[in-house]
Amino acid sequence: MLKNKKYLLAVSGGPDSIFLLYKYRNKDVVVAHVNYHQREDSNNDEVIVKRYCTLWKIPFYSLQLSKNDHVKNNFQNWARIKRYEFFKTICKQQKCDLVLTGHHKDDFIETAQMQLDKKTFRFFYGIKKESKAFDSNINRPFLFKYWKRSIEAKVKKLGLDYAIDYSNALNKYTRNAIRLKNKSIWSKTLFYLKIKLLNFWNSFKERKIAKAFEKWQKSNFNQDVFASLKHKNHLIYDFVNSQTQNINLSNGKIQSIKDFILSKKRTNSYKLSKSTFLVKNKGFCFFLVKSL
Repeated sequence: MLKNKKYLLAVSGGPDSIFLLYKYRNKDVVVAHVNYHQREDSNNDEVIVKRYCTLWKIPFYSLQLSKNDHVKNNFQNWARIKRYEFFKTICKQQKCDLVLTGHHKDDFIETAQMQLDKKTFRFFYGIKKESKAFDSNINRPFLFKYWKRSIEAKVKKLGLDYAIDYSNALNKYTRNAIRLKNKSIWSKTLFYLKIKLLNFWNSFKERKIAKAFEKWQKSNFNQDVFASLKHKNHLIYDFVNSQTQNINLSNGKIQSIKDFILSKKRTNSYKLSKSTFLVKNKGFCFFLVKSL
């Protein structure tokens, strides 16, 4: 963690973020809170956060969204975009160096489980402790330190008020559905260690693949060079994600792309989406995006 730096604390009002606020109350911080107004009692969350900010003399900033602002199915994704756009604005205004969030071990394994369920390949499963979103540097100090129940116990012992999100009990969102299933601390710990080990192993593999990808890239993505390289599925994953956007790569699609590249037909095209095509021209691969 950076010393003598200014932090933006993302505080929803739940036990995790209230504990974060408590831990960093004596640092150079500002607080950002988003009220989505999706629940009847959402104003209570804001009242709690604002009260602690007043008590500890911490600058408080809130974003008010209407319940009708969200019209599409994926509320969680929409909320994340709105949240981080707001954080970016406050960070710029207040010259903050880092955004801190209260993510914990439960969040890590729930995210990993969702990623595994989607059956899409990735080098890292779960949430990274440090990342970047919307030009903001994000740090999650509790991610590998506390389980949710441990944070709740600490908050209760300290006598801190916090809000309860009743949507967690309604099985409304995929992440919350996973949370209901993963109740045993032993099963959660075993799964946590399994994912950490998988990520550790993948980090070594990723370096090897990066070297292979560099060799393929220098050949202008020639299909003969590709045929000589190992880790073909991973190379395809990097190839597609480095040059396109919003292409969902299942294991089946990666295999199909590999077959296309390795096929004897040296000039051909493969449809990735409505507007994006992978093209082979005399054995060299590139992407073509057509206007809809």
